[in-house]
Amino acid sequence: MRDYKYISADTHLEVSPEKWRPFVDMLFGIQDDYYAVQNRHEIGVENTMWATDFPHVATNWRDSMKLISELFKGVPENEKRLIGL
Repeated sequence: MRDYKYISADTHLEVSPEKWRPFVDMLFGIQDDYYAVQNRHEIGVENTMWATDFPHVATNWRDSMKLISELFKGVPENEKRLIGL
């Protein structure tokens, strides 16, 4: 993983990130991606995570709850929980 070299020198990891890879599935982060929500089963619901990009300018953080409500309308509660809502 390319970010490993940027971890602070005083950070101690029991196992380096390169050795995690065989055990970690890909995580697909979404913010306001209606297409991803509609196709969550192809991506893998368990591999999908909703996130806000706060504090960056390209974020909907002030209206996050409204966005979540619209974006995930019709998505079953158990799938919403898997996605991190």
